[in-house]
Amino acid sequence: MSAPLYVLGPQRPLPNLPQALQSLPGHGPIVMITAGWRHDEADTEALQRDIGPSAVALPLYAWFEELMEHHHALHAVYRARQAQVQTLKELHRVRMELELAAWRQLLEQHKHAPQLVDEELADAMRGIRALDERFLRRSETIQAEYNERLRHLEPPALTHRREEARALLCGARAICVAGGHVGVLRNRMLFFGLDRALAEAWRGGTSVVAWSAGAMALCDRVVLFNDDTPEGPQDDELLDTGLGFLPGLVVLPHAKKRLHLDNTARVRLIAERFAPLRCVGLESGAWLSWTGDGWLSRGVGSGTLSLCPTGEIAPTGDGLMLGLGQDRA
Repeated sequence: MSAPLYVLGPQRPLPNLPQALQSLPGHGPIVMITAGWRHDEADTEALQRDIGPSAVALPLYAWFEELMEHHHALHAVYRARQAQVQTLKELHRVRMELELAAWRQLLEQHKHAPQLVDEELADAMRGIRALDERFLRRSETIQAEYNERLRHLEPPALTHRREEARALLCGARAICVAGGHVGVLRNRMLFFGLDRALAEAWRGGTSVVAWSAGAMALCDRVVLFNDDTPEGPQDDELLDTGLGFLPGLVVLPHAKKRLHLDNTARVRLIAERFAPLRCVGLESGAWLSWTGDGWLSRGVGSGTLSLCPTGEIAPTGDGLMLGLGQDRA
């Protein structure tokens, strides 16, 4: 059987990381990945108190900054790649804004001609999903082209850091992936090959615990969302693919604060758009455990919220399963 795989909610005000770690088997170091904290990556005193004396930092953000400072050609190609991806995202955002507005306008007409509108809504949703798929394909193509150029520029120091990260992960009792800036965290983990190293370590018996943006980065897709801005609700944004490590989930931390969950149309839109992946809101106290064929809720209270394509919020209290039926890629 594979090692434990846990997804936790935000660690304030109800921290449950210590409890989760106490349930893990084995002995040895517990690796902290805090690259999402960016310049504060090394400020891990509070996290170390939760983990204990076995905590070991994996300073991906600092490693990246050091490499880019000393290898200018590598830095230039990496920045060019990111600029291309960012431009693609902006173009995708323009097109998606129109598609989402059309879906909402159709929904407003539903009461006048339900059958006709249902067909149009379904077709509009197919268009939304197709546009997302096209964005992901184009992003993958751009990154693959630039990654080939980067490969020829890789200094021995980068190879060494990747091997160092892999050895640390594979020799650990557990890996803790903290939150922060999800885009930075995702990019740094991929840059140092942690998509492969994390999977190898987990298959070899290393437990994995992720929370907040750390859990977002490990999903198949990373989705940004916020209805609570000074400008009003924002369209959900498909940031890119994640590390593909959490089967069947789109993780939405702080959903009660950041999403209008009492608006069934709003819940329906995000849940339908990213189906068959399950959109799951995580509040402080949430705890999901992978069983091999689904996610078991072990958290307290109403910390886990399953968003349904019907617009409803399904109950996911302690002991309830989120059966997803999706194999790990």
